[in-house]
Amino acid sequence: MYIPSDVILSSNRAIAEFGRLEEAESLLQANGVENEMREFYLMLKILVELEKGEESPYYHYFNGLPRFFANGPSMTPFCYRCIPPFAAKLCQKERVKLNHVAFGCKSRVQFLSEKTRGDSLLWEWAFQIVYTRSFEAPDGSGDLCLYPIGDMFNHATEANVAYEYDEAGNCYVQTTTDVAAGPLTMTYSDPTIHPICWHDMDF
Repeated sequence: MYIPSDVILSSNRAIAEFGRLEEAESLLQANGVENEMREFYLMLKILVELEKGEESPYYHYFNGLPRFFANGPSMTPFCYRCIPPFAAKLCQKERVKLNHVAFGCKSRVQFLSEKTRGDSLLWEWAFQIVYTRSFEAPDGSGDLCLYPIGDMFNHATEANVAYEYDEAGNCYVQTTTDVAAGPLTMTYSDPTIHPICWHDMDF
């Protein structure tokens, strides 16, 4: 699979397109989520493209993305009482992040329509897409990217596809083994326990 560089949705390009939103950034810093700046701008790019409707080149890609999520940000206070305390703690942290990164900054983004700024479900969906499907660019720039269609492989502990990039930033997805009839699979991260778990359990 080939994904041209100019098709990839990028947080750095979003910042170049929209400029720095100083008021929103100050609010993110005040709420202790200053490390989520690139996710915030990538989320704004998604919302801008959604406003274009069928005129957006990403229209069909967005229509193919999930609408239902069963993770921390999607949970309610009742959900947190139904799961083990440590899991509930981590999920609540993600919900707080949603409140600060998405809901808390809606009114600070004046280039979005009033309808979009007031649509909490749409903001939550854009947040979920960024946090569940984006990758950091491999060039060390810290750029956060969405690779349309390239993010639609099934997830598994052992992946059988790999992502390669050329000097122009184009993305190539290819199999790493001979794959018999069956799913092509990828993994988003190390399948072993995440460092955040060691930190939060005081190890």
